Amino acid sequence: MKRCRPCNHAIHPPGHCAGTLTQGRCPCPGPNAKAFVTTEAAQAYLKRSGTARANQKKGARWEDTLRRLARQHGYLAHHMRASLSQSGRWMSAISGDPGFPDWVFAKNLLLHPTAPPDCFVVETKAGGSKTSSAQCVWIKSMQAAGIEVHVWNDERHAEAARERFAR
Repeated sequence: MKRCRPCNHAIHPPGHCAGTLTQGRCPCPGPNAKAFVTTEAAQAYLKRSGTARANQKKGARWEDTLRRLARQHGYLAHHMRASLSQSGRWMSAISGDPGFPDWVFAKNLLLHPTAPPDCFVVETKAGGSKTSSAQCVWIKSMQAAGIEVHVWNDERHAEAARERFAR
């Protein structure tokens, strides 16, 4: 097992120290602290990160499907991509109020000048996750303004997505 150079502590699970060990520093509170990571904590961390990677791959396939459908049916696509922070939370780098939907699709009228104008937004959810209260505010506000909003759960809504783009 690798040890931290200055204090000889066991190295934490991957991602926990985020580069500090390469600079010869330990994130522990002091050089003599007994801040070992338990086996259970390490296993829980690895299980979470493995699940996150699996969900990320599944989400990437769903994103590819939406991009392909948009391109195939002549839509412009804008996607707010989330990333996993060091703390294990999913976040999007945005400026403005939180909760804005993940995707905005608009018919490309330069390529399809005779097509009727069309625009809609989509919030994608992985697995059985639910919309947050901030997302609900955006969704309700957009719907009240006459904007079409969909909440699609990964590939379970693939047929609904195909039907919507084909309109």
